[in-house]
Amino acid sequence: MRETVRLTEVTLEVFERYEALAGRLAERIRELCPAARVEHVGATAVPGLLTKGDLDLACVLEAQEFAEAVRVLDRHFARAQPENWVEGVFASFELPALPGVPDLDAALQVTVRGSGYDFFVRLRDRMRASPRWRAEMNAAKRAQALEGPAAYRAQERRICPGAGLDRSGRRRRGLVRLRSVPAAARNRAAGQRAARER
Repeated sequence: MRETVRLTEVTLEVFERYEALAGRLAERIRELCPAARVEHVGATAVPGLLTKGDLDLACVLEAQEFAEAVRVLDRHFARAQPENWVEGVFASFELPALPGVPDLDAALQVTVRGSGYDFFVRLRDRMRASPRWRAEMNAAKRAQALEGPAAYRAQERRICPGAGLDRSGRRRRGLVRLRSVPAAARNRAAGQRAARER
């Protein structure tokens, strides 16, 4: 029998619980990186979305702050998906369990403001504001959850919100894309570097 992914709706009660946990983790991040903007993002930050229960934080920095922040975070947290890291613009870390919450699965996405990866907060805000977006995302989640964990993770990589939003957070194209977030962001980062070198 195929293993499926268990999804839970982010009710107001679920949202408030995860928001409190995110606040505790954000305090720790700000102790290490005082200049960082740390925000609760991902499905648990959007009432009405479906979630598999993991908690995501975004840590947004200016370009000149990124390298030092990553060095500091690297000393305290395990790297997450290092194959997706993009030098100078994106890194991710696994966050440790909190006292009293031993099974919390939490991750930190570290990005440079204005880079191709700087979309997490805008996506959260647009998801909160748009019932249509939430319905589209939930439909995609339900379909892939039935296919099992590997398919679900692949679907998460195919959802490329950065390709669907402009810098103001307005929708340019459809939400679900067949490009991965890492590939899209690398292309943007390469274009930005080329523009600076001209």
